Amino acid sequence: MYFYYALPSLLAPHLVNLVVVSLATSATVSGKEAARWRRIASMAMAVVAGIDVWSVSTYNHGANARATRPSDLDMYFWTSRALRPVALGVLNLAIAALIYVSSTNRLFVSPVDPATRVAAVTRQLLATKSKMSAVGIIKNTSLRDEDLRTRTAAYWTHEGRLMREVMEDREVVEGINDALANRIQIQAITQDAENYALNMLPDLKPVVPVAKVG
Repeated sequence: MYFYYALPSLLAPHLVNLVVVSLATSATVSGKEAARWRRIASMAMAVVAGIDVWSVSTYNHGANARATRPSDLDMYFWTSRALRPVALGVLNLAIAALIYVSSTNRLFVSPVDPATRVAAVTRQLLATKSKMSAVGIIKNTSLRDEDLRTRTAAYWTHEGRLMREVMEDREVVEGINDALANRIQIQAITQDAENYALNMLPDLKPVVPVAKVG
């Protein structure tokens, strides 16, 4: 009979801890990385609460009635009351460790589904397309505006004259000749440029096949 009176105070720490862990593993609060452990955490809390209630309900409290010395008394209820928050703390620490190792991809890594990857690539392509469109708009604006077109032409004229002056310097010419002769592999650079051009430009094939005569 007294067990039922003590049951609310016995379950109170477990219920409070369950509410806290449920909030900590909520997708709104901690994201989907923590939400994947919400069901396991709730089940673990229920198991711990069940073990606690079962151990208290099955404890033979009448054994202390036969004790003749204080040292023979079993301080079970005081011990369980002290160990209850310790057990809940250890359980919370284990759940936090699981959330940490899974959210940092150290353990329990779940592969990204193809739909999510396709959506991410699509977003990147759209962002790149938007940037290229912005560059095209800026280029068209600079070419259509007379003042900007004049400033652009003046810049490239100055740049060309400056580069010609630099390339006519004797030390620069000697450095370029030394690099071309000893350090730079022109054939490899040419091959890389050709491969890049072939990959970037479409394969120009005739739409209508050429008929052979004869």
